Amino acid sequence: MRSSGRGVALLGALALAVLPACSPEESGQPASEASAPVSSAAKGDGRAGAMTGSADDEASKKESNGAGAKDEHGDGPSKKAGQATKKRSAEGGAKKHERRSTLHRVIRVVDGDTVVVDIDGGEKIRVIGIDTPETVDPNSPVECGGPEASAAAESLLEGKSVRVVHDASQGTRDKYGRMLAYLDLPGGTDFGEAMLRAGHAEEYTYDTAYERQGTYLEAEESARGAGQGVWGGCSQEPEPASEPTAEPEPQPAPEPSTPEPPAEPAAPPAPGPADAASAPGPGWTNDSLTPGYTGCRKGYPGGRIAGVYWWKPISC
Repeated sequence: MRSSGRGVALLGALALAVLPACSPEESGQPASEASAPVSSAAKGDGRAGAMTGSADDEASKKESNGAGAKDEHGDGPSKKAGQATKKRSAEGGAKKHERRSTLHRVIRVVDGDTVVVDIDGGEKIRVIGIDTPETVDPNSPVECGGPEASAAAESLLEGKSVRVVHDASQGTRDKYGRMLAYLDLPGGTDFGEAMLRAGHAEEYTYDTAYERQGTYLEAEESARGAGQGVWGGCSQEPEPASEPTAEPEPQPAPEPSTPEPPAEPAAPPAPGPADAASAPGPGWTNDSLTPGYTGCRKGYPGGRIAGVYWWKPISC
């Protein structure tokens, strides 16, 4: 009895190994009958079933690995192309980030809105969106708030490195050849906005709107409302300077005058014409009363009276 039981177990194991993938329909037996030997074999010798399962699992694993390798190999060209595209895109992005992140040392602050940075040995940059009072224009006097604006710019930028950020809406250079750009400090401070908020600059739109215009207008309004910088001390019209009064020129000391000689006594008045009313008596006449008389005449005793010679005609 033991031998026949062991033989049945062996036959069941062989049947399980030969027909592992056959379904009840393929074997031509009803489902209940086909499952009977398998069940019996499993009861007779569990170790055989375990070994068979291990073999099947190993075969499936190999088949799976092989199929995966085949698929990967088959999709290789397109996958490599995708990887190359991603790599180029990443490199381009890195280069773009590197350009935007490049820092340039500030060489000199010209005034509140113009600086020189170390691009190509020294590039003069006109900051977009702001305008500060003049301090270096040879054709204009130093304006109110100009020295304070230049000092504020030096405090923010002197000895620092900045990012030079361009704006496509404003072009690259102005009519004087200066580069147009924003200046950003490494900590994130926008130089133009900082100057506006402190009241050292006015918002300036040259021709068309620029990217940071909204922020700059808000910064100027804030400074204006608080009376900061030029909005406090320079908002009123300056009083005209009074002209200095010219000092009188010193006059030379008068020279000592020469005493004038005493005036000569006035000459007696010239005798004027005499009329008959002033005659010394009746019958007396003078040259004025009897001009051209040449007859005999008798002079008044004593000569002349008041410078007039009186005489009386007489018979000869």
